[in-house]
Amino acid sequence: MALDAHVNRIDGRDVIALWPLTKAVKAREWLDKNLIAGSVLNANAALRKRPGERITNAVVFDFEDAAVKYLKTFPVVAGARGHAALRDGSFTVSVDEGWVEAPSGGAVSIAGSSYRVLDVKQKPSQAEVMLRTNGSITAGLSLLDAAPLKVMTKAGRGVDLFEGRAEGRARVVFAQRRGLKPDDIQFEASATLHDVVSGGVGADALVPGRVFQAAQLDVAARNTQVTVGGAGTLSRVPF
Repeated sequence: MALDAHVNRIDGRDVIALWPLTKAVKAREWLDKNLIAGSVLNANAALRKRPGERITNAVVFDFEDAAVKYLKTFPVVAGARGHAALRDGSFTVSVDEGWVEAPSGGAVSIAGSSYRVLDVKQKPSQAEVMLRTNGSITAGLSLLDAAPLKVMTKAGRGVDLFEGRAEGRARVVFAQRRGLKPDDIQFEASATLHDVVSGGVGADALVPGRVFQAAQLDVAARNTQVTVGGAGTLSRVPF
């Protein structure tokens, strides 16, 4: 048996309404909870059943003008464009364009980010978020300090520790279940910071009472620590 379906364009919420309740339940639940708005384009679905074998299915589609919530405690992704695929029990959403409004520091581009459910049949299912960010350093740090990560809070630093621009990468792995604690989440991130200043008026300072400046810094963060490396000046003294 072979069934194929194609839709040129449809409202994203209508896709959820048409999605069979018993097929790829976790993927459907995720979309229902997290797809706030948007359009689905070039949607293709396929179902195959050979004698003596289980049913296999696949769904692929593009999306645009989407508002998506990819992590419960993180800001909503706005203006999202990308594609999604359900294949071999894995569900992936990839963002080619989109941005989030960080708690502090303005908008952050997340183009190149993705969300993946490794096995939609597993209970609880494991999810992997790969983030690519581009925006102000303050915005990036404020995202890292959102619950349950609280990276800057754990480090005893404010999200305004640095001014400048940041290009970041992060990987977050967690089980999709209620009551997650920080230790339940695997987290690692790195970033390149440009035109960095620390110690501005009214802001946290890398060295209290001194102004730190650097053309470029490299930052790495894990669940329990944040490290910063690179050359710069401290109150105009090179180091």
